[in-house]
Amino acid sequence: MDLLNKLEKKLDKIYNKNLPELPKSAKQFLIKNLPWISLISAIAVFWASYDLWNWGQYYSNVNNYFNNIYVTYGVTNPIKTNQMTLIIWVALIVYIIEGLFYFFAFKGLTKQKKSGWNMLFYGLLCNVVYGIILIFTNYGNFGSFLGYLIVSAIAGYFIFQIRSAYVQTPPKKIKKTAI
Repeated sequence: MDLLNKLEKKLDKIYNKNLPELPKSAKQFLIKNLPWISLISAIAVFWASYDLWNWGQYYSNVNNYFNNIYVTYGVTNPIKTNQMTLIIWVALIVYIIEGLFYFFAFKGLTKQKKSGWNMLFYGLLCNVVYGIILIFTNYGNFGSFLGYLIVSAIAGYFIFQIRSAYVQTPPKKIKKTAI
């Protein structure tokens, strides 16, 4: 977790010190609507996960169909690839974890807790990891990785602009005086 905290502080410095600040009205809009944006993002990620799974299943079924035809006509070495490879399963798991982070961020974001913001940040990191994994699949390529990286950078700008609204300050200690 220390590594994530260091990364968070470094990104906060980049997004809040080196880039222009959002207007106050935009920040208030984001703080008010971020829980719903997070929930919609979770639904979109789960839907995309389902599409990725369907893609792998579809192409595996097509591959099996042609393999059966090849074997029927005497081809001794049919195509032995399966689109549901280990890397697709890893991508699916990372993508589902990302969706879960966005989903679980909802409650914390509605109460303006740092834990909700953290879930959103972790989901954003999963999005980058998913983009990296896509490079190694037939489902994505380097262009899709760049797309995920750009989207993550833009989303990072917005969430780091409102991070201060979610940073918890420790309560002040009250000194007891003798009566």
